[in-house]
Amino acid sequence: MNYQDPELRQTLAAEYVLGTLKGRARLRFEKLAAQDARLRQIISDWEQKLGTLHEGIPPVDVPEHVWKSIQKRLGFGLSDHVKPGLIGSIWNSLMVWRSLTTAATLALMFAAYLNLFAPTLVVNQYIAVLQTEQQQASWLIKSDLKNKQMVVHIVNEQTIPLGKAFELWMIKEGDKPISLGLISPDQQLSLPLSDELLEKIKQANVMAVSIEPAGGSPTGQPTGPIPYTGVVSKI
Repeated sequence: MNYQDPELRQTLAAEYVLGTLKGRARLRFEKLAAQDARLRQIISDWEQKLGTLHEGIPPVDVPEHVWKSIQKRLGFGLSDHVKPGLIGSIWNSLMVWRSLTTAATLALMFAAYLNLFAPTLVVNQYIAVLQTEQQQASWLIKSDLKNKQMVVHIVNEQTIPLGKAFELWMIKEGDKPISLGLISPDQQLSLPLSDELLEKIKQANVMAVSIEPAGGSPTGQPTGPIPYTGVVSKI
């Protein structure tokens, strides 16, 4: 990872201030900042930009009936609409949807801040923050419609068992998951998007990462655990 890349430095600093940069990635960034005065200034700039946004907004606990209403309108979690298998566990878990809502909010905030203060980073995108059930962000997925590419940013590096691989999927309610290819646990990737995939991304509800054999799913559908999920949001 090239820590001297201006765009990457701005992105990492923003994530650091927002709190979405966690684990080993956060520790690495702090060590780097301790030796880089210019990077510390970038962090300070982001703190000034973002630090006052929450002032004057009192915390609000979302009532239980609101979550149930959201599920009902989206058609998720209904007793007569239980989906089988691994993907079904995503759609029919209220706790997962709460986590995904949190992820979507973080993604929207993050992209909005970048668009406001660094407009070259966010242009007509669909984004998703993929996180664990413990709400630890792992990847930030940005689908750039203008440039027809998907960029997979590492938020926190992950480990993968020997002989296994992470495979990225997009999921539309009611349809089978569509593979977007294998992604790295510790390296940023840029993947080209066909016109067909671009149209499907516009309709996707969720992106997810499954653990598959080294070459990817042998069936064209997720076959292993799905430890990372995130709502797709348009910016």
